[in-house]
Amino acid sequence: MTTITIELKSETVRRLRTKAVAQGLTLENYVGRMVETDAVKEAVAKPLKDLDAIAEPVRLTVEESGITDEELNALVHEVRQEIWLKKHAKSQ
Repeated sequence: MTTITIELKSETVRRLRTKAVAQGLTLENYVGRMVETDAVKEAVAKPLKDLDAIAEPVRLTVEESGITDEELNALVHEVRQEIWLKKHAKSQ
């Protein structure tokens, strides 16, 4: 672990300490969690953007097809069922 020192206004420290106590944490742990959470959000956001880019052609095809949500759900269920049956038929 690395230790850092930051300068904050007294009022900011008071507000952060109040929030920390409300969660049963020390000020240091509370601020550390905030920083870690922010860093993780950044790491998670990029893969989600990549997934959106990968899924975009499928999304557009579905929209253009005019298929309803119910029809799409039924189709996905049917294909999953077929795959499951094929997979389990091979193992028997």
